[in-house]
Amino acid sequence: AVVSTQSTGNEKEDASGRVTSRLVFRSKAVMKVMLNTQIFADMFINRANLTTIRISALEAGRIGTFLLKCTRNECDRLHTALLKRRETEKQNQEPAEDSKTGSDAKNSTVDPEDAAVAQAVSS
Repeated sequence: AVVSTQSTGNEKEDASGRVTSRLVFRSKAVMKVMLNTQIFADMFINRANLTTIRISALEAGRIGTFLLKCTRNECDRLHTALLKRRETEKQNQEPAEDSKTGSDAKNSTVDPEDAAVAQAVSS
């Protein structure tokens, strides 16, 4: 696999000004595209071993699990880059979620008993 952590045009700015990133994985011999997916905030990224990374990705509208195999050095760089991109996606989502919950919190009242039950359930 060919791994590049440099910006290669896989970052796009949408209409709202938010930058999104894509992961494009190609075979080494003929450069055939093996995976082309958007990096999203809830993406599962796990270092399976020294030379493989397990990720979740959107393909044909469904979430699938993929095992990416590469050299140890490529795997180190790719794993670090994916974690950084995922964190950026999470930060991009937080302002939108905060504005939603902020306006909902102002317009709603919470029964103290319901709050205690919700806290007990989540613990």
